[in-house]
Amino acid sequence: MLAVERRLKVLERVAEDQAIEVSTLARDFQVSEMTIRRDLRRLERDGFVRRTYGGATTHLVRTFEVGANARTLHHAREKRIIAKRAAELTVGVRAMFLGIGTTVEHFARLLPAREDLMVVTPSLAVASLLGTRNVRVIIAGGLVRQDELTCIGASAVEAVRRYNTDTAVIGAAGLSARRGITELDDRDADVIRGGLERTERIIVIADGSKFGAVAMSTVASIEQISTIVTDGSADPEEIRRIEQAGIEVVVAAGEACCGSLVHHMGREEQALAQARNNIDAWTREVDGQGLDAILITVSGCGTTVKDYGFMLRSDPAYAVKAARISALAKDVTEYLATIELQAGGGPMRLTVAYHSACSLQHGQQVTHEPKDLLLKFGFVVKDVPDGHLCCGSAGTYNILQPALAERLRDRKVANIERLQPDVIAAGNIGCITQIAAGTAIPVVHTVELIDWATGGPVPEGLEEIGANAAPERLAEAAR
Repeated sequence: MLAVERRLKVLERVAEDQAIEVSTLARDFQVSEMTIRRDLRRLERDGFVRRTYGGATTHLVRTFEVGANARTLHHAREKRIIAKRAAELTVGVRAMFLGIGTTVEHFARLLPAREDLMVVTPSLAVASLLGTRNVRVIIAGGLVRQDELTCIGASAVEAVRRYNTDTAVIGAAGLSARRGITELDDRDADVIRGGLERTERIIVIADGSKFGAVAMSTVASIEQISTIVTDGSADPEEIRRIEQAGIEVVVAAGEACCGSLVHHMGREEQALAQARNNIDAWTREVDGQGLDAILITVSGCGTTVKDYGFMLRSDPAYAVKAARISALAKDVTEYLATIELQAGGGPMRLTVAYHSACSLQHGQQVTHEPKDLLLKFGFVVKDVPDGHLCCGSAGTYNILQPALAERLRDRKVANIERLQPDVIAAGNIGCITQIAAGTAIPVVHTVELIDWATGGPVPEGLEEIGANAAPERLAEAAR
């Protein structure tokens, strides 16, 4: 049984029983408890279940749990890549119509929380994703289609027609040069057509499996579309026919996991396959509009990407490309140290305990750039005693060797707490998570502090300090 098939069946069991133990699922599916836990983590990440001690409970109502939401397990990685690329195309948009479907939901998750952003949508799922954030959300209303949680009917159509929008972002059940954008249900199609009547630009986001497919009801002709964002699996012939109609087709680069974790576990072929995937994706960008650098905010990943050239040195098809990509890879602090950043208001002279991740100080030999940046913006930076020693995260070490990892963490935390810092900064998510589990002191990424100091938001956990901050003191210190 494929992993995605097992996850669907696990989801069905959880929805049926409402609560179930890991051990029961492992026994029923004849796999290890570790495999089931991985499945549950993936399902929780995608919003289907909520993990509890020893099991899982459903997060949404039963019919929706295994209906519409289950589809995000299919082509999930591609949908996230497509959504990310579409988000880059809609920066600054102030009024937006969002359609329905799981790809649109991925897009909604990436929208910034902005008071000046208005979103009109017939999707209850999209509305729930945005409704708790600082975004003005207008729901279509009308009758709710219960199996899909979308608003349908004449009143929903009339509601979406009231609003003028800059951009519409919609999904598709089918997409072809001949039949245009199509949907499975004519009631959903009616509402989407209404939303498109008063928009200036239409962006369609759809994974490659939708290309060439034709569903029951037409939403828009291909000539009405401004841009289509898809992934590399889309039929090139269908893309050619659409482009001949004058429509821009953006193929989102297939950047994915760097391969670091499986590399740690000795799964070399899988690690090399993931490396080749990223090399292909970034090479397309290099050969296209060009890249000055590949910036990486997770130092564990950065160490691996910088090692691609060595990892693939014996592969005649990838050796040169891998070396070129490795040469472009930079930790984000390496890059920020080369540009002129201006203080924009932010923290007082906070005392920062800087934890230098092993992957950053030993793997990449990046030692002074993060601290120099913090010092530049007025932070008081303190080195952690025995800073050359590991915190216990070490890729998968804290999962495979939890007892030893906990001892390393406790030693690291004790050394940090002796410094009495206001905040702890690190450049690796593994270290941040590991250290945060052992202390009440806020732990943030180094870049979050730099972003705050240059006018960005207060990092999570520092809100109380941020409310009492004196920006003029920071600006003075930065001078």
